[in-house]
Amino acid sequence: RHTRLQGDWSSDVCSSDLCLCFSVVTLANEHAKEFYAPKDVRSISMGHTGSAFSTGVQGLFENPSGLANESLLYSYQKALPLPDTRQSMISHAFVLRSFGYMNANMRMNNGDRWHHSVFGYGKSNSNGIDWGIRYKRMEVEKNNSITSGWSSDIGMKARLLPYLDVGIT
Repeated sequence: RHTRLQGDWSSDVCSSDLCLCFSVVTLANEHAKEFYAPKDVRSISMGHTGSAFSTGVQGLFENPSGLANESLLYSYQKALPLPDTRQSMISHAFVLRSFGYMNANMRMNNGDRWHHSVFGYGKSNSNGIDWGIRYKRMEVEKNNSITSGWSSDIGMKARLLPYLDVGIT
């Protein structure tokens, strides 16, 4: 299907509505992850694609099935301030025998702040399929107005070949 976009666009854009919708949702989701989620080096170096190989603390963000094989882990992250936007960002995460908890706080230079708590559980099955569930709660204060909400997710990870894992969240 051909769609002609008005404004600064001067060419036809060939895309199905489904593809366009998927792209917009993916872009919004990635923007939110960049802003709120602490990242590990492996996820960043692989183009922020952590669903199939997330483990430990990243399992709380990318795919909760990544908590399935952890025994004991603690993580502390403190991001450097960004002069134009972020004043501080601190997160603590703890994983013990497939259960995980993370608490993160960020304060912006203009006084806005957000608080994010995540609880997760992962289970490993003998057939090579791991699954997990997580509960996320967020509170955002912007322009002296407080908004809060929660969500829950289910994730799965399967080893198809010794060198190929597939993850779904």
